[in-house]
Amino acid sequence: MTQLSLFDLSMRWNSRRASYRPSQEPIDPSQFSVAPIGDAAAREFVIKHHYSGSYPAAIAAYGLFERIAPFQQELVGVAVFSVPMQPKAAAAYGAAPDAKFCELGRFVLKDHVGGNGETWLLSRALRLLAQDKQRPDRRPRYDLCLSYSDPVPRTTADGDLLHIGHVGRIYQAFGNSIYLGRGTARFHWLTRDGSIVSPRALSKLRNGERGAAYAYEFLRSHGAPARALGEPEADYIRRALQEGPFRRMRHNGNHAYVFPCGTHSTRQEIRRRMDKGLPRPTKTDLPLAA
Repeated sequence: MTQLSLFDLSMRWNSRRASYRPSQEPIDPSQFSVAPIGDAAAREFVIKHHYSGSYPAAIAAYGLFERIAPFQQELVGVAVFSVPMQPKAAAAYGAAPDAKFCELGRFVLKDHVGGNGETWLLSRALRLLAQDKQRPDRRPRYDLCLSYSDPVPRTTADGDLLHIGHVGRIYQAFGNSIYLGRGTARFHWLTRDGSIVSPRALSKLRNGERGAAYAYEFLRSHGAPARALGEPEADYIRRALQEGPFRRMRHNGNHAYVFPCGTHSTRQEIRRRMDKGLPRPTKTDLPLAA
């Protein structure tokens, strides 16, 4: 049995199935462009192709378009910047308490796009975000952007491999990034098709926040029982996860990266506060595929 390292490969997606291309494989820039896209188009693309099968609370979305014929182009990648899952995450990693930040909530390219298409899209998407989202004084709204890479393999309930894991190889190749280490280990609940039951969505349902109805429908669509009349939200969530076809998975934490944004002085301040000089993940941190 031959072992294959994925360190020099870039992950791609098609219909929620992962594949890989050589990281140094070039694209032809004359055949691609990056532009803002609507939430509906971004959501449809991400849900169709990304292994998570879910879409975050988007702030802005940018599409990678490939020219396939004169005056005709196809959407082949999406970068979605989103509301942070944890409002204090940036401060926990060392940013100033008042630093404004977002997350790279979803980042997905179709399986035929060349290896360096990721950094090509990411650099342009971050540039457009700084232009499109600004403060009243016309400075970029966000001081930094956090991004996470999930190194834990994910399978369906039937054992089909959806996601072999990755450590953020493209974020390391992106020269402006800072590695922040790994997040907190925790347990996740998975659906039969391998999707994570979002802890944030469960929190919305538990607290009756905006988005609670969507969280309830998500549970129901994946086999959870109906909520009983008058049943407290916390009791229902506990029962739904136990009685539905859900699985618990131990997760040792995602790898976290930051992209300093804003003005030059802001980027310098972010780097001074947050760059701890941690060693970045290497080949030994990656899962191996037969």
